[in-house]
Amino acid sequence: MEIAFFRHGQALSIQEAGVDSDFERPLSQNGEKQVIESANNLKNNNFIPQIILSSSFKRAERTSKIIADIFNIKEINFLKELSIMNDPNIIIDVIKKNCFIKNAIIVGHQPMLGLLARIITGEENIELKPAGYALIEINDVKIFNGRLKLNFNIAD
Repeated sequence: MEIAFFRHGQALSIQEAGVDSDFERPLSQNGEKQVIESANNLKNNNFIPQIILSSSFKRAERTSKIIADIFNIKEINFLKELSIMNDPNIIIDVIKKNCFIKNAIIVGHQPMLGLLARIITGEENIELKPAGYALIEINDVKIFNGRLKLNFNIAD
């Protein structure tokens, strides 16, 4: 089982987007390009996901839909637990429940995604810039630990 923790692409600020809340911030045009590039990189590394779990924030939702198109994935589950800063153990339980033995992409936000990747792998230097991802091979599904296979970030 493999999981890719995938940060949403670059988003517009509340002011740039003309929206009232952080929840509504969309991806920028550059953010959409970043997600396409990063998702294609993940695909070119022979990762085959069966499911996407995503934050319901607008920028994460759009990121998930772009990824779903690239991988031809039909199943996207939007989870409130991925939309807020939460206890990492709660999120790990949600992931285990939703993608038991399925390769998955988890779309969300920093700092939570990086924290989850560090907890699962024990690695300290996992960086997730906008549209970056950490691909992790899960060694033991019950205790949910694994090793970092790839940490990809788009060059600035």
